Amino acid sequence: MFFVLVDSTSKWIEAFVMQRTTGTAVIKVLMEIFARFGLPKEVVSDNGPPFTSQEVDQFMTRSGIKHTFSAPYHPASNGAAEGAVKLCKRALRKATKEKVDLDVALQSFLFNYRNCPHSTTGESPAMMLQKRALRCRLDLLQPGATIDQRVRQAQSKQVERFTSKPSQQMKQGDPVWLQEYSGPDKWVPGTISEVKGNRNYTVTRENGTTSHRHTDQLKKRFKYCVPPGTQFENKEDIGIEVPQSVELPIQAARDAPAAPAQPGTSTDPPAQVRSNESKRIRRPPVRFGFEID
Repeated sequence: MFFVLVDSTSKWIEAFVMQRTTGTAVIKVLMEIFARFGLPKEVVSDNGPPFTSQEVDQFMTRSGIKHTFSAPYHPASNGAAEGAVKLCKRALRKATKEKVDLDVALQSFLFNYRNCPHSTTGESPAMMLQKRALRCRLDLLQPGATIDQRVRQAQSKQVERFTSKPSQQMKQGDPVWLQEYSGPDKWVPGTISEVKGNRNYTVTRENGTTSHRHTDQLKKRFKYCVPPGTQFENKEDIGIEVPQSVELPIQAARDAPAAPAQPGTSTDPPAQVRSNESKRIRRPPVRFGFEID
């Protein structure tokens, strides 16, 4: 037994398998629908025992919903619901002949029905209710950028606009410094083994272990560059021979003999230059009526 509901505006159909037809079971289904789409203003139903029960009547009153009954023995009074029931029965009857699971056949029918334009509204129920078309296999045949690609492009533009530090792009095989959170070393060497996204990478360390890191947790590693503060025991660890800087020993320069004086030059110390700076004692300025010491 199935419980079929239809929205009179968007023509959206919901169908539920019912094991029992009591008022409590009907209320559970209605609460699930209302939790997903909100409380309606009016509900139209037939005069079946579940709908005419006192329990359902109290639930409608507490929820602020107007409950209207169709005329007895006149199903045409609720034509939208009767049309939805007829469509669901047709899909189930076809599934029974083809020996297909009824639940799978029903959900497949609802999916296709919600995504197809309705003859009354001219729009699909999904577009009328959710303002978007449900993604289906036919979308794979449509050329051009999809919604996901447009969203990613917009997010990338926002990051570039509002982020002071531009994101660094890496590719597979690039050597990097990997930020480590355990062990004595804060940065360890590694290699990009997989590009998982625009800013997410899988990095393989030198010992063979892998880790998932964001681009903010990585730094590009060049052949002749090392992180600041790193000390090497051998020059081979750097990858290039670093030339020694030549400096003149201070003691040797101090003990070196003075050069002989040239003729016509004086060896006396230069005369002290007279300063033109005033020796007057200046008083501090007076501000806001207070004396500043």
